[in-house]
Amino acid sequence: MKNQISSAQLFCILFVCRLLGTFTYMSQLQTTLHAGSRIVATGVCFLFSILSAIPVLLYLQKQNNVSFLNAVGIVSEKTAGIIGISYAAFFLFAAIITITRFGLFAGTVLVQNTGLYISVFFLLLVCVYCVYQGLQPLARTAVIFAVILLFSLIAVIAGTIGECSLINIPGIRENEIPNIIKQAFFSACRNIEIPALLFIAEEIKGKAHTVVLKFITAFSIISALLFTVAGGVLGEYGDQQIFPLFTLSSVAKFGFVERMEDLLTGIWIVCAMLKTAFLLYVASQCLQKSLHKEIKTCHTAIGAVLIFAGYLLFSADIPTTIRLLRTWLLPAGYIIFAILLPIVLYLLFVRKEKKLQKENRI
Repeated sequence: MKNQISSAQLFCILFVCRLLGTFTYMSQLQTTLHAGSRIVATGVCFLFSILSAIPVLLYLQKQNNVSFLNAVGIVSEKTAGIIGISYAAFFLFAAIITITRFGLFAGTVLVQNTGLYISVFFLLLVCVYCVYQGLQPLARTAVIFAVILLFSLIAVIAGTIGECSLINIPGIRENEIPNIIKQAFFSACRNIEIPALLFIAEEIKGKAHTVVLKFITAFSIISALLFTVAGGVLGEYGDQQIFPLFTLSSVAKFGFVERMEDLLTGIWIVCAMLKTAFLLYVASQCLQKSLHKEIKTCHTAIGAVLIFAGYLLFSADIPTTIRLLRTWLLPAGYIIFAILLPIVLYLLFVRKEKKLQKENRI
């Protein structure tokens, strides 16, 4: 199939999208954790991420390069339509959370809400353009920024490692274990990109399930490293910061670059655009296949309008934004759309496939 993306490009999309959430990680949003507990939570999140990804991994392994909706359509065309629309709504909701979360970050540490609505509007216009261009150009852009992002993170670590001391990282307290599990669970449920692969499987060249495993492993290692350095450099001061990793970048000095946070901020803006565009693209694909229409511009534009409307609604004030980010809707949606529905529908698909094979033999 033409216009497929490679395994490396897929890895870069996942890497850029997911690491955006780590950079905008907010301490004390869901739980109160010290530096040492955050590092442990990263390891627990790795386990949760692997376990929760098993249904998607099993499908991608058995039905490589076959869209999930095409497989469900074998069972029931009507069911496939309902499933596609439901997943599209889920991905659009995830995009709203992405934009709202990044808007809170930008409004808190960058411009204090000055002109954010206009900035988000133009960012979504760029997202619509990217979706219209297709997945391959989006993937190529992700590769470029994945490399830039990786070197930037190396620069941050290199620029702060000299001030890092493990003495600043407190040990785990027994009363923090429930909070560690809670934080790890919430973090694992933010892997929205993994179930999204079900709907672009035919556009992926190679074994997507192996890419997912590599991505989860690499992301967990880098996150643990970043939280370790942040804890060792910032100590208790970092625990008091809303965005501890941004604070880490603000104290980093690497050669002639003395304000790493300015460089990283520009990179993260592009990353926010890439993640939103990717979710918008997948939602558009779900709607196209569900409604059996090829007019993707209309679907994409409607999706962008819904994302912007959601952003306006939830960014009206900081308490409203915090309530959205703390809500259990996204974790609940992840459990339903990334775990339960793939399992149930995959079993139905296998059963239907066996029945058709049996009828053909007869």
